[in-house]
Amino acid sequence: MLDLLLEGADLNKFVYSIAKLIDAPVILLTNDLEYLESSLDADPSDIQIHSRTTEMQAHSTYRQMDAIDVKGYHYVKENIFFQPIFAGDQEFGYLVILLEAEKAIQENLIIAAEQASFLVAFLFQSEQALLEKERNHLSSFVRDVFNNQYSTETELFEKSKVFNWRFTFPLVMISIQANISDSEDRLALYYRILDSGLLERIIASTMEISEENCKVLYFNDSVLCFVSLKNEANLKSKLTRIGHSVESNFSDKGYIGVSISDVVYELEELRQAYSNSMLVFTIYKENLESKSFVHFYTDLGLFRLFHNIKDTTILEEFVLEKLGPVLEYDEGKEVKLLETLRYYIKNNTNVQKTADDLYVHYNTMRYRMNTIKELGIQLDNGFELTEISLACQLLQYLEMKKG
Repeated sequence: MLDLLLEGADLNKFVYSIAKLIDAPVILLTNDLEYLESSLDADPSDIQIHSRTTEMQAHSTYRQMDAIDVKGYHYVKENIFFQPIFAGDQEFGYLVILLEAEKAIQENLIIAAEQASFLVAFLFQSEQALLEKERNHLSSFVRDVFNNQYSTETELFEKSKVFNWRFTFPLVMISIQANISDSEDRLALYYRILDSGLLERIIASTMEISEENCKVLYFNDSVLCFVSLKNEANLKSKLTRIGHSVESNFSDKGYIGVSISDVVYELEELRQAYSNSMLVFTIYKENLESKSFVHFYTDLGLFRLFHNIKDTTILEEFVLEKLGPVLEYDEGKEVKLLETLRYYIKNNTNVQKTADDLYVHYNTMRYRMNTIKELGIQLDNGFELTEISLACQLLQYLEMKKG
């Protein structure tokens, strides 16, 4: 095995050699019990790992393997030898040895598995170092793209081929951020997403494209996905499904926020589209503290306009001009007229529907509306009502921005 290591053998050859040495099938799994390599004459789809997830504590889970099926043959716990692969404090996965029913685990098998795991860990470290270098180059390439370092799309397309990436327009960008305060834990989750390859498979399957038409990378403390589109039919529905798949697969350590950009049709639009998708996290940052979300930049509505006004004092002055008396009235009171006003506008000035939504009697609702009018809020004028509605959205934006 040491000779193989010095010759530069890859994981596949190493696994076959270990299996030959101990005269038993060997499977290599990730930390999440996902298939990597095996000595079996079988496709990955022929190997079924039966595992269950055990809740340890808040946002913490543990994967436990119960059995393995290989082409109809069922291996239970008693016939599986499970050797962790680690170097120092870093775990890389598991070396799994499948034993025939009548075979017991012998001491020489345990020693061979332990020795093999040390060498496999070295291979993992070597491959990881190469992968990290490639990821750094990819991140630099994307940064150059956003900084307009490529003057033509042809030049961009040719450069992307180095990363086995078929970069074409139109495309969308999917950005993923996690609400994990510890930076090391947050980075570990991002690398788990990158290492699993699951996101590429989800995107390719949902969008009906090749995995080469999407690229996933770590960028600016988030996971960034470029997705070249085959067509735009049912686009929002497909992208929403992808976002929810990300939530369900990776939110075990904390809440996940998914932001989806508008469609990009040419090189010059890329940087702005990325900036727009980041705006979603700026606005919904507070929401991420209590739940995961999937939001599109196009759904931000007027918030997109508000964000481009740098002097927020102008916005605050407009809010006070239109809603000042209501905000002053609400201070210290249990019943909030501002909430009533928001529901009234949302329900197209339908008093009965607003009363139903607020769970109050119709006469109570009429009393509140009269109070709002007495405070100088004109709701009978269409233009004035539009400005009141705009002020309500402005106030919501300013509150979310302050977090």
